[in-house]
Amino acid sequence: MFVTVDREGGLPVDAAFAADTVATLDRYRMAGHDIALREPVHVSLEIDLLVCVDDGHFRSDVRPALLDALSNGVRADGT
Repeated sequence: MFVTVDREGGLPVDAAFAADTVATLDRYRMAGHDIALREPVHVSLEIDLLVCVDDGHFRSDVRPALLDALSNGVRADGT
């Protein structure tokens, strides 16, 4: 069984982390199956969204809010 781990903060899958993760997963693996840990392969993803703006809201307000909510970085509210 191949397991891909994307560590928080983009940390690499080093030998110590891999050994600890495999040991943790080993408790749940099926007999006769090996566990191999891999680093993630990051790929770009393009998603098209159709957004309908409800009455009482302005498109000029909705667009930046959507871009902020869907961002992969730190949002305007600090989260």
